[in-house]
Amino acid sequence: MEPIVLKSKTKYMNRKSKKYKKFQKKQKHNKKIDYHETTRTKRMRKFLKSYNMFLKKQKFTISQKQVDVFFRRIFNEDFKSGGRFYASFQSLKSSMDKCEEHEMSREELYIDGEETVEIDYSGMHINMLYIKSTGELYKGDDVYTVKNYEQYRNVFKVCLQVVINSSSKTAALRGINNHLRKINCGLKAAELLALFEDKHEEISEYFYSGAGLRLQYLDSKVAERIFKYFYSKAIPILSVHDSFIAPISYKDELIEQMKESSKVVVGQALDIDIKEKSGSYKQDYSKVAA
Repeated sequence: MEPIVLKSKTKYMNRKSKKYKKFQKKQKHNKKIDYHETTRTKRMRKFLKSYNMFLKKQKFTISQKQVDVFFRRIFNEDFKSGGRFYASFQSLKSSMDKCEEHEMSREELYIDGEETVEIDYSGMHINMLYIKSTGELYKGDDVYTVKNYEQYRNVFKVCLQVVINSSSKTAALRGINNHLRKINCGLKAAELLALFEDKHEEISEYFYSGAGLRLQYLDSKVAERIFKYFYSKAIPILSVHDSFIAPISYKDELIEQMKESSKVVVGQALDIDIKEKSGSYKQDYSKVAA
């Protein structure tokens, strides 16, 4: 399987529409783009092939079932858009509390018989935009929480992704409406956007700009640095885009490298959260300041 893939750019569409179904049918036959090999693509492929071979020698188990881990790096349109690392295990929910009966979660993942820890960047993309716009991280409370609308935090999180990936406000409204129809939360897309724009007025110039894929490229560069560091020490590390999974004995080293790698790529060490374990995995993990 080819580890480096270049795909055509997708767009927000009504998933129930005939137009979307025709688009999906076309995408099945025409979503990969041929590209000219360069020194950079050869270097990326060489590393990822070596890293996948290294991972193949490790033992990954979830709920005592062995799983294979193979990463692909997928770019969109060009090699400065997207570029995130993808693997099948990423589709698992992060914790048992979010799972239906008989579903597996990532917190049940063991690497070579050792319990793991998952650490993620807190509000990674929005903080990248604040650094770019103001030179500083976001100084307020939680980036996705709007006063008097605290119960809709997850909705605002989706709102951010739509806002930075959409090329226009009209497209953003359409994308948010699609999400709202699924969850029946009672809010209107226009109301959500107005609240979000007001909360993050300092970075509003990047809204509806299609900046999302460029931000993904930056977070993929952070991930690449972290992978290469631990690979040089023969330590298996996994990622779920802006979060990283390591054997628990390497927790402190992973935190240090996540801070260092984000500082090198975006200019400042980003805030980090250690995901709490649920169910039978009760440990007191607290937020780690960058």
